[in-house]
Amino acid sequence: MKYYIFAVLILVAFSSSRTAAAPVETATNELHALQGTWTVLYSEQNGERRRDVEDVKKMRLTIKDDQWTLESNNNVKDISAATLKLDPTQNPKAVDLKVSVGLPAGETIPAIYELEGDELKFCFASESRQRPRKFDSREGSGGQWLLVLKREK
Repeated sequence: MKYYIFAVLILVAFSSSRTAAAPVETATNELHALQGTWTVLYSEQNGERRRDVEDVKKMRLTIKDDQWTLESNNNVKDISAATLKLDPTQNPKAVDLKVSVGLPAGETIPAIYELEGDELKFCFASESRQRPRKFDSREGSGGQWLLVLKREK
């Protein structure tokens, strides 16, 4: 009987440690899949596509390790940088961007993301700072920002 209880305790402990490690492994694998340089296909804010299409196409997002760098070139080179923290266990997948360079520096922006092949989507709350529930730039108080990108080859 003692042996049976001991075996059950070991199985429970092993399965608990395995369950706790799985989200970390998933986040690491997901972050690895996002690595690279991305070109912006289009950007929407508050339900409208940006009209400065040529400026949008010049934007580049680089993800290296857990660092996000978004460069735009609207007459002056503009760089935003953030640290990514992914949670692919949520539906839709969640990401927090802790902004270090650009606006709003020092703040954490809750967002969602989706990777399908070489297309990557991000959706951010514009003003409410509440994580979006779907990839729609019209939803939510103050609207949302939808960014659709394609991996550079």
